[in-house]
Amino acid sequence: MFRFLLLILLPIVCFSADFSLMTFQKSGTHIYIKLFQEKFFGGLFPTDKKVGFSSPDMYYSVHFTEYEEVLDKIRMDPDHRVVLNIRDPRALALSMVDWTIEHGNMPFKDSPRKKAEWNLLSYREKVKSLFQPEIWGESRLLLELRCFSSFMERVPAENIYLSSFEKMVGSKGGGDDEIQKEEVLAIAEFFGLVLNDSQGSKIAQRLYGATYTFRKGKIDRWKEIFDEELYELSQPFLEEFMHAYGYK
Repeated sequence: MFRFLLLILLPIVCFSADFSLMTFQKSGTHIYIKLFQEKFFGGLFPTDKKVGFSSPDMYYSVHFTEYEEVLDKIRMDPDHRVVLNIRDPRALALSMVDWTIEHGNMPFKDSPRKKAEWNLLSYREKVKSLFQPEIWGESRLLLELRCFSSFMERVPAENIYLSSFEKMVGSKGGGDDEIQKEEVLAIAEFFGLVLNDSQGSKIAQRLYGATYTFRKGKIDRWKEIFDEELYELSQPFLEEFMHAYGYK
């Protein structure tokens, strides 16, 4: 009986300390927020609140451009834990363009060119523009890759768990359900929690899609757009990241 009660109470106790979730824009952040809404994880992202990037007491969810704030948290608390979510940067490029077309923003922090000019580009040319900083200015994608690199150079390895969109989407997103379940179990273990296979599978099945910011979320969709020219153009910006994290 005591052991049963301990298993119920353990997740809430372990999650009393805060942690950070860091993601690329359009990398499937909703999957991780839904994961941490699960009761087993203590419901850290309350379901009655719109998903956003605020900083309540128990979690801090940001894109990599805000990495200095997370480093500050680690300086104040050496045990502060960080879950990182990465995604194939070619897929990120397509998702950023999709989001921009749908919501009308420019995918650049600052750009010398006019939005109306960018809107006239073909879809492929819009993707291409993300890798033309000399024409359009630094894209949000290249900025986030630069910030991610700076963060990884400075963060203690023991504070982080590196996850990925490709591991967490399961078969609904073109991935693998077994890999998705194992990733859920591994994230739980990072926080000192123990899930069995059945619990991991049930949680994993509830993670994909159905949020305001979700659009297509499929692995390898970039292959439809990235021809030899786009590959050659993007490689100076993407090669180091892709090589380091197993993207081919």
